[in-house]
Amino acid sequence: MEEEPPWKKLKLSLERPYKDDSGQPLPELLDITPDGQQIYRPREDPTAVVGTKLRRIFLERGTDFFEAQNGSRVFPPPQTRDASTQAEDATDGEKRAESTHAMTPEELYKLRGKDRSLRAAADLFKSAAEKMEDSRLAGERYWLDALKIRRENWGLIPAPLPLGSATGKGADKTSKDFLISFGLEEAPPAFRRRAIGRIAAMDSANTEHPLEFPLRQRTRLRASLTRTRSDGSKETRHSRLTHLNDGSLDGALRAAQAEVVEQEIFSVLIKEASSLPTASAEVSERLIVLDAAQNTELRFELVDSDCMALQQSEDADPLCDLIFMSSHILLLRAHAALKTRRLQKTSISRTVVAAPAAQPPSLLQPIIDMLQYREFWERVYLPGYTTIRWRTAAKLSWLPYKARRRAWWEAKSSSK
Repeated sequence: MEEEPPWKKLKLSLERPYKDDSGQPLPELLDITPDGQQIYRPREDPTAVVGTKLRRIFLERGTDFFEAQNGSRVFPPPQTRDASTQAEDATDGEKRAESTHAMTPEELYKLRGKDRSLRAAADLFKSAAEKMEDSRLAGERYWLDALKIRRENWGLIPAPLPLGSATGKGADKTSKDFLISFGLEEAPPAFRRRAIGRIAAMDSANTEHPLEFPLRQRTRLRASLTRTRSDGSKETRHSRLTHLNDGSLDGALRAAQAEVVEQEIFSVLIKEASSLPTASAEVSERLIVLDAAQNTELRFELVDSDCMALQQSEDADPLCDLIFMSSHILLLRAHAALKTRRLQKTSISRTVVAAPAAQPPSLLQPIIDMLQYREFWERVYLPGYTTIRWRTAAKLSWLPYKARRRAWWEAKSSSK
């Protein structure tokens, strides 16, 4: 059983204090003179007070006061005392008879009804007390989670007023709650609205997942490369999907933020795929297929984030991971360009004619250029590439020149 908090153990006396912290009696203030002097009631000796009162008795009523009291005392007659004793005995007999008297069915029904009512009232008070205690604990847990989220530097914004709140003149429009914003600053409004979370209500029964994301779609971006070999066979490699939610509040917010950012990347890739000058593209709701280079197909797709099998796939490739991470960096570059342009607009005077808005840096074109350059390099510097496994060739592209030449001669000699 949990111990009571210290404030419940505090006892406050309702009596007037008569001693200070040192145990000395507190003097009683009678008056304060005009010059500021305080006059206290003089302390009286209890023995002297009793002696004074006894002296007054003898002075006012005479020295034979106690003898006169004894002479005037009237004793009750013996028969009256016997009658009172008999009345007491009769009362005790009636009580014993009532205690030994068998109850009738009607009396039993009344007693059972009273007992049932008392038990129902006790259960009602007990359930109300339990609900109040649960509400107190839920409130403490709610604000403790809020402090943890703020400590991790996540953005907290005021929540809108509930439906039906007074909005007229003089109404209290102060927000009573908050929301968690984890979207990027320069993201489109649709994705910023999607990047909104909140802590579950205090009366919610779901304590395992204290955060709620009303507009969460639970999809992640995955980059894939399909390479066609000389014999017509195809080999596909994917980027790794890491599991960011470790069960903590910070992990849940990071996982939700990664989903929103990758969905924004996919939306930008869809817009740019239709206007690529150097590659053909096929676009659907959750899939983008690009002929990035000769015998190389690039795919971007939205997959379910709850699919754990994809995270432990053996087809992961460093080049796909590079493409996946490059898309994030390119998105941040585009956001930085948008922010710079926005700040420049605010600093330019209204009388100056603003320059026409330029398009933000592309996300897809640098990735296509990288793949095409890699394919060109392999065709020029690795003629025996078809005898080398694709994963090995991907690793060779990052080796120094002498190491690449050595690997090329080894591959060429092994092919002979």
